[in-house]
Amino acid sequence: MLWCREETSAGNGHAILTRAEAARYLRISVRAFDTHVRTLVPEHRVGRKPLFRKADLDSWLDRSRVGDFASTGTATSCASPTTVSGLSSPRAREILKKLRSVPRNCTPSITPASRQSG
Repeated sequence: MLWCREETSAGNGHAILTRAEAARYLRISVRAFDTHVRTLVPEHRVGRKPLFRKADLDSWLDRSRVGDFASTGTATSCASPTTVSGLSSPRAREILKKLRSVPRNCTPSITPASRQSG
């Protein structure tokens, strides 16, 4: 069960989550939250304890939606940043062209008829 605090000082009723609660809310591990999400959402601190507004996490979810045609006018892909940025390099395009020219399933398979008896 997800437990969260209500923000009473501002009076706006937004839920405040700890790091572990925010990760649970997003249904990811705390490590994945730290790696992929934490730097992209506003963090509030009470002493050394980081806190996150549920509304900020929801906003991040909306911004990071894959394949959202309505908001951008073009479909986004789930290609990694390495692939996307690598295509701007002439060397990367050359390597990609070579990789695409290699036929799939080019690894020879050993069938009983092709084995040599010893």
